[in-house]
Amino acid sequence: MELTNYTLKLKKKLLLNDLTIRFDTGVISHILGKNGVGKSVFGKDLILNFSRKVPQSILNEIVLISSSTNLPLDLNLDDILKLVDSKALEQVLNLGNIDPKMKIKYLSDGQKQKIKLLYFLSFDQSIIVLDEITNAIDKQSTLEIYKFLREFIIKNPSKVLINITHNLSDLSNLAGNYFVFDEQTIKQMPSAEIAIKHYVEG
Repeated sequence: MELTNYTLKLKKKLLLNDLTIRFDTGVISHILGKNGVGKSVFGKDLILNFSRKVPQSILNEIVLISSSTNLPLDLNLDDILKLVDSKALEQVLNLGNIDPKMKIKYLSDGQKQKIKLLYFLSFDQSIIVLDEITNAIDKQSTLEIYKFLREFIIKNPSKVLINITHNLSDLSNLAGNYFVFDEQTIKQMPSAEIAIKHYVEG
């Protein structure tokens, strides 16, 4: 997936200026950035294209899963499983600790995140954008999601997986490519350690 001459504004604020960037298939591409720099706006623009800079080839093949993405709260896991054909995802995601009859609104944040992954990944889009999906969830659920993502990208080497985050443990637990959202651009870093150093000191 490649963007060329990409510029992104939010109202009158310039977030990204004339950016050219490529995200490889078969690898998790982390975009690290502090709150307020525009990384979540970037993720949403890849779906909504309010910048008018996202090619149709990307818009046709992308799904965004974020901490703010919601499924109907009166559904339960059984309802979701009837809507999707994703037995392989279901097995890897470890849904056994979720009461299949309990409404989504009563589940923990970690359980909700796993159900969202199950549902939206079942669409089988080739570009997947994750936005702060490990934010504010319990440690056990976070570790289970890490395990799932590691296995998922190995089994799906033709997919582009972009992880927008400010959670440094994402980079430590998920090997991949590392980018930092900074100074109206997104810079690729040679390692997780250098990306984290740039983020902390920036």
